[in-house]
Amino acid sequence: MTKVRVSYAGQLKAALGQSDDEIALEDVALDSALDEALDEALDEALDEALDGGPTVGELLSHLVELHGTEFEKRLFESPGVLRPGILLCVGDAHVGDDLSLRLSDGNEVTLLMAISGG
Repeated sequence: MTKVRVSYAGQLKAALGQSDDEIALEDVALDSALDEALDEALDEALDEALDGGPTVGELLSHLVELHGTEFEKRLFESPGVLRPGILLCVGDAHVGDDLSLRLSDGNEVTLLMAISGG
């Protein structure tokens, strides 16, 4: 189980009426039948690539389930495509729209909707 804290800022914070969530997500694991069928070298490569924490995309899907379609509309332009004004950070690093980034236990994810207009 990977636990992450999600902080909301700007318009997302106002829309949700809260500044953060504590989220627990299931880790990814290899199917044991597949694991047994692979040779040792391939097994190591797959473990490195697939075994680990959930992705940013999985976290965002969980948040959409938690907060509903209005939240989804604020985050996504289309399925799997973040709106251009959404800033997504893991820790202090801006990750852009890399929804495949794996999260680690204790990561802090920040979602900020940039303010536009004049």
